[in-house]
Amino acid sequence: MATDPFEAWRQIAAAQEKQLSALFERAAGTDAFAESLGKALEAYLNATQVSRENVERFLAASNLPTRAEVARLAERVDELTTRIDELIAKLGKKKKKK
Repeated sequence: MATDPFEAWRQIAAAQEKQLSALFERAAGTDAFAESLGKALEAYLNATQVSRENVERFLAASNLPTRAEVARLAERVDELTTRIDELIAKLGKKKKKK
């Protein structure tokens, strides 16, 4: 007789999971939950904004570039590289004509 010693535990866990799931589904459907979730999201977004501003102030005080400044610099480098490649191509065409 091969019985699983954990079967009773699995049944209890499954029953508890089912009950908790039903409880959370009922709670999530209330206006109070939606309002609380909205307030939590707003608090998170405010904290994120404050954190971002503090990091930018720190970087400016440390004379370090921000992510946005590095991204703008990378775009300019790409533009300049493209323009240089175009000039090289034009010079190559002029040399071939001579």
